Amino acid sequence: MGIFVSLYFSIFAAGPPDDTDNPAHPIIAEQFARLREQLGRRPALREAIIDFSNINGGSWRTACLFGGYSTPSEEIAKLGATISDADRTRLKDAGSSGLRLTEVEENEMVVAYIDENNRAHFIWFEDGIGSGGQHLRRCVSMPGTEIDLLTN
Repeated sequence: MGIFVSLYFSIFAAGPPDDTDNPAHPIIAEQFARLREQLGRRPALREAIIDFSNINGGSWRTACLFGGYSTPSEEIAKLGATISDADRTRLKDAGSSGLRLTEVEENEMVVAYIDENNRAHFIWFEDGIGSGGQHLRRCVSMPGTEIDLLTN
């Protein structure tokens, strides 16, 4: 039995663990939980806001939200940000482990932000907003701090 559990996790390996040590993680995770519930009642939903104002103490230039089946490292690199070797390796490993097809899979989400020194930072969430977040790629630049998931 133990061998099958081990095999299962090696084949269907999850991405990096949630970045719960990041101070913005619980704030954004709470917003995701609220939106998962609200999206279940979609006919009554008029807005689906994610507020990034608390990321890095408000010290950032651009923040992006990436849903399942996306490659945040490529998108952030296109914006000209510097990605650390550690983050580059972490994202590359996530995209190539087990049967994963991309850096962010299924219902996962990644918030990436570019700080004032043009360095990219990535915050991983095992659970985002549900299947409605797949293929999502949205960014906001200061002075804006919010993304409405219901608008293009």
